[in-house]
Amino acid sequence: MNEIVLDLETQNTFRDIGTRDPGQLKVSVVGIYDYAETSFQTFDETQLHELESRLLLCDRIIGFNIRRFDLPALSPYFTTSVDSLPVLDIMEEIQKVVGHRVSLNSVAEATLGKLKSGDGLDAIQYFRSGDIEKLKSYCIDDVRLTRDVYEFGRQNGMIYFTAKDTADKISVSVNWRRLDTLLEKTIRESFERKLVVEMEYRGHSAEAGNEKLQVHIYSIEGMLLKGLVPLEGHVRTFKMENIKRVNPLWSRYEIPPEYLTQSFI
Repeated sequence: MNEIVLDLETQNTFRDIGTRDPGQLKVSVVGIYDYAETSFQTFDETQLHELESRLLLCDRIIGFNIRRFDLPALSPYFTTSVDSLPVLDIMEEIQKVVGHRVSLNSVAEATLGKLKSGDGLDAIQYFRSGDIEKLKSYCIDDVRLTRDVYEFGRQNGMIYFTAKDTADKISVSVNWRRLDTLLEKTIRESFERKLVVEMEYRGHSAEAGNEKLQVHIYSIEGMLLKGLVPLEGHVRTFKMENIKRVNPLWSRYEIPPEYLTQSFI
């Protein structure tokens, strides 16, 4: 899969701008790790159009608090809605399980035995003093930590964080496997040929079990599949990583013309 790990730094703090809107902070530098090229790279404010093109081609963007901070901060620079990008937010995944937010430092220390090289205020000071190489190095350090946490979770099905009050090491189960190549090929070929598929889909919880559905696939965007479930009468969004089995039924469907003009196609 073509995955990208992303972190960014800003030119201002929320106190500077007088609001909690990340879109007004202005980006100083973005750091990425590109799995396809196996390399770390940085983009300054003038290069964010190039970054947007890269993100539109990737299968998944991995970050820590990326939905609430990094992507909204990038939004003013992009022509594409950041909400349409395929994202794995590690902090969000932990929050779903434990019910509260945690820091990258807490996760990295408990999972990897490593700490961040500084904090966001250091990065802003580097930018304002013109020390761009230190700024880029700090940003890439965070990208590397995020990538290593992701890799640990993908390989072990588990990551950890340190509880704030007790300093206990808490484990969180994760399922970040990369999509099986044969399964993905079947899904994409069925979509191209407009074949109805029978899908086994992992439910929201272990108690709910797996759903068995017939689906008319309307679009595939990165790691998200959108399609009509005829028995339910409406379009649903499915995470491709949660699809356990898919079989073409060899009956065909058509995408209604009205859907072709909607933003998710």
